[in-house]
Amino acid sequence: MESQVLFQTSKITDDSTIKKQVNDTLCGKISSLIKDDKLFIKSHKGLKIICVNDILYCKASGCYTEIFLTNERPITACKRIKEMELLFTNYNIVRCHDSFLVNIQFIKEISGTLNKGKKIILVDKTEIPCSRNRYKSFQLILDSGLSKYSIC
Repeated sequence: MESQVLFQTSKITDDSTIKKQVNDTLCGKISSLIKDDKLFIKSHKGLKIICVNDILYCKASGCYTEIFLTNERPITACKRIKEMELLFTNYNIVRCHDSFLVNIQFIKEISGTLNKGKKIILVDKTEIPCSRNRYKSFQLILDSGLSKYSIC
């Protein structure tokens, strides 16, 4: 009887297995309840659910990406900006610089020259650099109708 109790308790306290099963179940249940325009972002503080439409811009920070939102503090995601860019391929969030992604719906103006550098100014007056190498493809995205916004 005593050996059975010891076996059962040791089986119950296997934290890694239990945590994995609970995490898999919860993530499956939560993701089925969330609409497509929301994402799970893994940060140092755990999983954060954000609405893609609330993202102003993203900034590379080494192996991490800072995500700046319209109504919250920035979130530091545990992904490189290249991985974040792939997540946003179906949204209006576009790479404009090696270190920046920008949400097209929050652009107020694009100013500057190609020689001195283009700047994207957002509605909150944040200035985002637009590199010469990426400006042409950025402009093509705006012009081609891949976004719902176009340059006239």
